[in-house]
Parts: sequence; C-alpha cells; structure tokens
Amino acid sequence: MKEINRIAIIGGVRSFSGSIIWPFIGFALYRVYGFSLDTVSIFYLIQALINVIASIGGGIVVDYLGRRNAMMLSTVLSSLALFTAYLVNLPIPIAGLILLQTFFNNIYNVSSTAIVGDIYKRADLVKAFSRQRVGINAGWALGPLIGGYMFTFYGFRMLLLVSSLIAIIPIPLVRLLPEFKGAGSILNFNVNKEFALFLISTFLIFVLVGQLGFGLLTYYNAELHFTEFQVSILFAINGIMIVAFQDLVGRLITDFLTALKGDGSPHRFGTTSLI
Repeated sequence: MKEINRIAIIGGVRSFSGSIIWPFIGFALYRVYGFSLDTVSIFYLIQALINVIASIGGGIVVDYLGRRNAMMLSTVLSSLALFTAYLVNLPIPIAGLILLQTFFNNIYNVSSTAIVGDIYKRADLVKAFSRQRVGINAGWALGPLIGGYMFTFYGFRMLLLVSSLIAIIPIPLVRLLPEFKGAGSILNFNVNKEFALFLISTFLIFVLVGQLGFGLLTYYNAELHFTEFQVSILFAINGIMIVAFQDLVGRLITDFLTALKGDGSPHRFGTTSLI
C-alpha cells in the first residue's frame, strides 16, 4: 500500500471518530449538561486558544519525538481523554477532558501534516495532501450521520465511548509509517506576504465554517424542531459533496500550478488546505 493511501485511511478513521462527537459537543453541553449559552461560548473560546497553543507547541513536540511517534502518542492520549469523560460523566470534568482531547488532537494534526510533507515533495505534494483530505473528509461525511443517530436514540455519553474506541483503531497502520524528525529549530513567526494573505483568508473561512456546528444545530433543533439525527443528515450531505470533488480539484490545481510555475511549488500547501 502506498504511504499516502495509508495516511488517508488513518486520517479517515481518525476524522470519523472525531466527527461522531465534535458537531454535537456544544449542543450537548447546553442541552444535556445544563451549561448556559454564555458558558458554551467561553468553552469554545478556550478551545480556540488551546488550538493555537497546541499547534505551535505541536511543532516542537513533533520535531522532538518524530512524526510517527507523535501520531501514536497523541492518538492514545486523545482516546484516553474521551474514555475518561465517558466514565466520569459530570458536566465540568467532561468539558475539561474534551478540551484536553482538543490539545492532543491538534498534536496529531500537526504530525500527520508534517509527515506528508516529509514523504512527498514538489508537485506530488498537492496530490498527496488532496488524497489525505479525501480520507479525512470521507470520515467527516459519515461520522456526523452516525453521531446524530446515536445522540438521538442513545444519548451523548455513548458518543464519548464510541469515539474513544474508534480513535485507536488505526494505531497498527500508524506503526507502519516511516519516522521523520525535525531539526528542532527555534520558532519563527515571520511569513511572506502571500502566506499572510492565505492565513487571513483561512481565518475568515473558518469563522464561517464555525457557525455550521453548535449554532446551526441549536437553531434547527430549538427553532425548527429537527432531531439531532435529521440535522446530521445535512452534515453528511455536505461531507459527501466535498469528498466527491476533493481529489478532482486537487489534480486540477496541481496541473494548473505545474503549467503556471513549472513545478507547482509556490502556494501548493495553501491551495490544498483550503479545499
């Protein structure tokens, strides 16, 4: 099996595990565990800060431990955090453990992205990232559908258990990946103009995408009286559409950049990440 296909499968299982629970976390804190809307907003603010810290610190951890080791360790620890939340089943500890899982999940994201860049170079990198995203988006297409069904009929606590168990399934595949370590250089936040524009556009896109979770689910449930499962069907349709066009768009961008720049090297990471 090609390394990128193995990485895509790992990413697909991981995203399936995560997407079973992630669209419903804020809604569960609000409806199941009695958090106020203000408190849920604070939860998401803290989660955003953790994402930033983990993304920066994750680069250091991944360079020190190695890509494969970081993927394995973060997978085990994120699964353990969710399983502990299932056992405890108390509002504040659950929120705290989910935030802890967020940290480990970001470490995994950094390491899985870095290993693709280590294995593939130049024009092949665009196609490799696109293939990785196909696996991830396939997981996101199916996960919310299963999660919405289980939330409606079995409750949020069961989602914690199922998500924690599925998360560790790809560990044998992770063990087969080659190991890479970084130079451990000092953090450098200097970016060129093109990458700065990419970061701004990415921020604005994710501000919009962020409304498709807690806000949209709460509106459909409270105002239109949809069940969680019915809303999850909409999430699944969105995911299926992305999967259907992901690989095609990646190939088209690769061909376009190759023709335009010679080898497709400029902006190749940014274009794939926005897909």
